[in-house]
Amino acid sequence: MGDLTREIYKLTAPYDNPYQGKDKRLLFVCSAGLLRSATAANLYAKKGFNTRSCGTHDYALIPLSENL
Repeated sequence: MGDLTREIYKLTAPYDNPYQGKDKRLLFVCSAGLLRSATAANLYAKKGFNTRSCGTHDYALIPLSENL
């Protein structure tokens, strides 16, 4: 694992962040984080969930990380 990958996957944010609210959290993952996961996150955010989307590939808009 390279230095950049280690840095991306390092946990730097607390899980119980008070600024995220108390809504149920959902993480949507697809390969690039551009279409499927972003669409699903948008739909569930409109239903009142705290959502994030990301991708698993190197070219992902928001790479999958431990912080997510």
